[in-house]
Amino acid sequence: MTASGRIRLRLVLGSGGIRPVAIVPLLEFFDAHGIAVDELVGCSGGAVVAALYAQGLSGRDVRHTVLRVLQPNFFTALDPAAARLLLEVLRGRRRPGGMLRPDRIHAACRDVFGDARLESLPRRLLLQATELDTRQGVVLRQGALSEALYASNAAYPLLPPIQIDGRWLIDGAFSAPLPLLASTEPADLTVAVSSNPSAAGDIADRLLGFAAEIDIAHASPGGEEWRGNIMLIRLPIARRVRFWDMHLIPDLLALGEQVVAEHGAKILAALTRMPAEDGGRGGRGAPLPRRQPSVRSGRTLT
Repeated sequence: MTASGRIRLRLVLGSGGIRPVAIVPLLEFFDAHGIAVDELVGCSGGAVVAALYAQGLSGRDVRHTVLRVLQPNFFTALDPAAARLLLEVLRGRRRPGGMLRPDRIHAACRDVFGDARLESLPRRLLLQATELDTRQGVVLRQGALSEALYASNAAYPLLPPIQIDGRWLIDGAFSAPLPLLASTEPADLTVAVSSNPSAAGDIADRLLGFAAEIDIAHASPGGEEWRGNIMLIRLPIARRVRFWDMHLIPDLLALGEQVVAEHGAKILAALTRMPAEDGGRGGRGAPLPRRQPSVRSGRTLT
């Protein structure tokens, strides 16, 4: 807890292409109940939602920005060198190029975030990326927000990597789809949202879902939905959602609203009972129940 007795809340938003758009209603829920988020950690698609909220926007403003920016023409044409790049990747060679030209992505980042820097945002933000050469995770804590956000979303070899501080960086989903271990700051409650299906979708979805389960197991030994001060929410997205399926954004937002309607009370209960259980000690907060049912919605996006 803070010196004033307020709960310290961390929000971890995992990867999933455009699926993390379904998290926006949760941000609106926090705003409606006066819940302050002290730290956001984002990876890939989750990094986009996290960055918008960390910039100081309200949940409603995040919704409007997503609907304005994520349009069907968001991705530009195939890079002329795409075929050669793909051949080199299949041969095990890596080079700083991509099959798609990222012009509109960079332009959108500059339009929305301008010259904002990670270390100067109203809400603390960490972004998960991956080093191209070593495939090791990299947690970005400072620097230009637009560059860091692109790095966290650079789905190589579809999108080219970006060089930051001498390292070529690509999508954070390659190292930590749900980056629960990215932050070393204390928090009384961590709400982590996974939008990668572990048993549905295509092979890429299933692999990312499996990797996210590994992240969960590392941060929460035993694989429980509640462990210590971590609350895990799995978005019930069963159908295939590709990152260019912008027409599904309204459906994703509606799904997020359903999840909040069914499970918002659990979040409020966790937040309101923690001060009494913690006894004012501060630190990492009191342990929450060690076994609870999965936090899932009865509705599934199919």
